[in-house]
Amino acid sequence: MTVSLRRWLAGDTLRILLEGVISVPLAPSAGASAGVPPCQYYNIIRNIQYAVRNTEFLDVDEPHLKNWRSALADLKREHALNGGFLQGRRSSSTRFSCINRTTLEAARHMQEQYGSHLGSAGVGVLNCGNPTQPGGGFVSGQWGEEESLVMSSTLYESLLSPQASQFYAQHKAVWTDGEYTDAMIYSPGVVVFRNDTGQPIVPYSVNIVTAAAHNLAELRQALDDDTMEQLEELGLAERMARILWVFLSRGCRTLVLGAFGAGACQNSVTVLAKIWAELLCCSNSPFATTFDHIEFALADVAEFGEFKAAFEAMLGKSWSSSFPTYQTPSYSGYPRSTSGFHPGVTSSYAPPSINHTEARRLTAENTITVILEGSVRVPLAPSRDGGPHWQDYQVGHTIPFLLRDTEFLDIDEPYAKNWKLGLADLKRRHEQRGGFLRTRPTTTFACTNRTILHAARSLREPWGVPALEGHVGVLNCGNPTEPGGGFLFGEDGQEESLARSSTLYSSLRSKQASQFYAQHKTDGGDGEYTRALIYSPGVLVFRDDTGQPIVPYPVNVVTASAVNLAEVKQVVDDEVVEEIVADEMAERMARILWVFLSRGSRHLVLGAFGAGACQNSPGTIARTWAELLAFPASPYFATFERVEFAVPQQAEFDEFRAAWGAKLSRPLSEYTRQEQRVPRAPGGVY
Repeated sequence: MTVSLRRWLAGDTLRILLEGVISVPLAPSAGASAGVPPCQYYNIIRNIQYAVRNTEFLDVDEPHLKNWRSALADLKREHALNGGFLQGRRSSSTRFSCINRTTLEAARHMQEQYGSHLGSAGVGVLNCGNPTQPGGGFVSGQWGEEESLVMSSTLYESLLSPQASQFYAQHKAVWTDGEYTDAMIYSPGVVVFRNDTGQPIVPYSVNIVTAAAHNLAELRQALDDDTMEQLEELGLAERMARILWVFLSRGCRTLVLGAFGAGACQNSVTVLAKIWAELLCCSNSPFATTFDHIEFALADVAEFGEFKAAFEAMLGKSWSSSFPTYQTPSYSGYPRSTSGFHPGVTSSYAPPSINHTEARRLTAENTITVILEGSVRVPLAPSRDGGPHWQDYQVGHTIPFLLRDTEFLDIDEPYAKNWKLGLADLKRRHEQRGGFLRTRPTTTFACTNRTILHAARSLREPWGVPALEGHVGVLNCGNPTEPGGGFLFGEDGQEESLARSSTLYSSLRSKQASQFYAQHKTDGGDGEYTRALIYSPGVLVFRDDTGQPIVPYPVNVVTASAVNLAEVKQVVDDEVVEEIVADEMAERMARILWVFLSRGSRHLVLGAFGAGACQNSPGTIARTWAELLAFPASPYFATFERVEFAVPQQAEFDEFRAAWGAKLSRPLSEYTRQEQRVPRAPGGVY
């Protein structure tokens, strides 16, 4: 599975978490016509809410967890006296199996065997979790056991809950030299809706314990060999015993475990197998005969063989002679980090410096958190009375409306294709019945050397646009095949900045918007792309260009792809390419203006649409905007109140402004206050 596919699946998982609906394709029935296969829809909103509400953070000193031995003895005694699933277990035994397959495949097999259907989660799954980053690097397309679990289920919502946030805050605040802590997260009723290949499946529920294993790669740098060996066995044994106790005390009698901490953390697979055996299989094991079935799922072939041999040695017999063994060595395993650290986790909790790309990537991951949690915390100026230093703003209530109201405007969509007729009809209706076009407002134009985000924010104040009304329209020159461009990887650009600073990404991941990207992947060859558009109403912007949280405000965003002149030149004759591209861009830009106007956006933030990477001339773009907007014969003359062209790159800004002035024989006004002229730094906005 490629990184781009994993990124796409991660984005689709976020969409499912936002919408709360899973669609599973059905097998075509006999005689069914070709086309889109029928689907079965599953509403999992209540399941997600249940998991988030009942997520538990189990601290290192939580009495019930810390004193698991006495609590286990009490539980056994209570079951013996009053009845319970532990009563009479001495005469029975736990069934064990070791299988060369992934955690997800093992969990699904358990579900089929023991019937943990949706809403009845009896299967427990161990997640060896990233200690500082919820879900590890799944958002950016990294791959591992945790990333696979998060990409295929609702686990991410649980890991982002206020309860679980204490787990990550603790690991970020406490320096442990790689030992991490015995703290854990218990996520009940997590819905699994994908298999390892990313295909949708009939959803089922599992209970997940997330814990961090010792990172021997880091510990070796701080401890001597004798201390290391003792810590590896005793420290890990205590943590793994606590994991078993959490499962048992929550009623999970069938478990999917693994080589907890092997691979990137470099714990010995043999030691791990020995610890599991000592906890579960020996005559004096504390958890002997307390579970019904435990499967050790190991996706890596080498780890599978080593684990199985070590476990058999502890039992003193061949695994296969006493227990059914499902050996399917078809998995090469999850990719392992060669650095010795968790994927996505640095060796230091407080790095002395961080580059711009990494800062933007971390901000993008926080944006995903804001979208899913539905709130953003904005710092306040310090108060004399020692009051709160932040204000929480809820943005979650707007996202369902944004997902519902996002529009995909196809190239042949009559309303967009026939924009000239629509515009004439709109003007006629406003003249007859009253409307903002009846007054024929004089459009004020400005060209500013600043970012689109800066321009959009400033429009609310001097122009009196109410903070809670989405009358400001923003043009997003979008990536034709990837929602949000490369913002999840920390890439910098106009679209990446918008996606990183607002709820736009949730709209771009909607079902409607997915048609835009699917179309460009099939029909967008040779760099021309298509005239299709995405309209995202009520996008909440909650960050400025520096990544700092701000009081949220709404904008309406139109996402369109510009012609990529660099690619078109490779297939079109140089003598006609400029003219062809100019005509195509003019039609595309006219449709963009029509979408804004017909949806009620009277204040626009545009730019040098298609300059930069697509290599369209800022001067040509300026002249095209002028022909559409600025002359009495222009189709959109006097239809908007204010249009600002925000062009952050200095050279593009100078060329754009000069071309506009030459076209109109008068200069384009610009802000002169120094604080409003904010060109972007060469290395990005951070």
